[in-house]
Amino acid sequence: MNKIMKSTFEEIGAKTGLKLDEATGTLIGVHNGYHFWVYFMQGGGYYAEVSVAKDGQPIGEETMKNARKSIAAIKSVTNNGYVVTIHIKGQLKWTVIDNVTEVVRSFSDYLELNEYEDVCQVCGKPSESISSYNTQSGVNFICDDCSVDFTPPTIDEDMAEDKVVERTSLGAVGAILGSLIGVAAIIFLYKLGYVAVAAGLIMGACTIGGYVKFGKRLSTKGIIIGGIIMAVMIYLAVKIYAIMNIVTIANEYYDVGFWEIYRYFWELIVESGSFKDVIKLLGEQYLFSGIGAIIMIVRYVKLNMFQDINYKIQ
Repeated sequence: MNKIMKSTFEEIGAKTGLKLDEATGTLIGVHNGYHFWVYFMQGGGYYAEVSVAKDGQPIGEETMKNARKSIAAIKSVTNNGYVVTIHIKGQLKWTVIDNVTEVVRSFSDYLELNEYEDVCQVCGKPSESISSYNTQSGVNFICDDCSVDFTPPTIDEDMAEDKVVERTSLGAVGAILGSLIGVAAIIFLYKLGYVAVAAGLIMGACTIGGYVKFGKRLSTKGIIIGGIIMAVMIYLAVKIYAIMNIVTIANEYYDVGFWEIYRYFWELIVESGSFKDVIKLLGEQYLFSGIGAIIMIVRYVKLNMFQDINYKIQ
């Protein structure tokens, strides 16, 4: 969990009474008598979940529709059995803090006003023994009686589209756009005389980050696509940087343009004895960009991976 998200959740917790669980990287607790789970999903945003029932029945469509209309911070509301999932608006830290706080407070008041009870998400009954359990499907609110034979639920079809499907075509577009930032960073930072580390890290992080932003998910296929795009764009960035330097020097003696140098680039590099320098430059960028990509991949995995065993949190 990164420092910004940790401080964001801590501030929300201070306003709502929910507690940061560092093992899952989420907020868990009770507000106004209702168990809440607040989490961030890469590519999707912030969500809150609560398990409720009225007269033994899950929340109704009309009730969810009215909640979405009456609470400005709610983007959408869906349910899977007794579990209500609220997609919360906002991405920037202070907007997220305000919106998540509003949702937890206002939605719990709304539930109370409409006489919904906090219930075990398995049996749908109110109980003083309801606890939070971490499972393969996330955090679940379960009473002691149901915890013995509990099987983690699957994601319903409506939520599956948002939470599971990887959009590889859009992800590739995002990776290309992110890599263009990396290209600009490589050229600009080298022009300023900075070392290769910073430019490489930016290229790797922006390429993989762009894929995740547009593709919503990151699989092995996504990593390969991002890696190929990154490799091509690094080559272009280093080549453009070298050509710009050649043009600058050559124009002191001859009237040559960018595309003339581009056409005969490798011949000029070999003849000038700069071949090893260019290869070294490429190697540095591939190395540090790879490190930047790995950092983003590890961050993504940490944000989206729950432990494969079931255990009681609180």
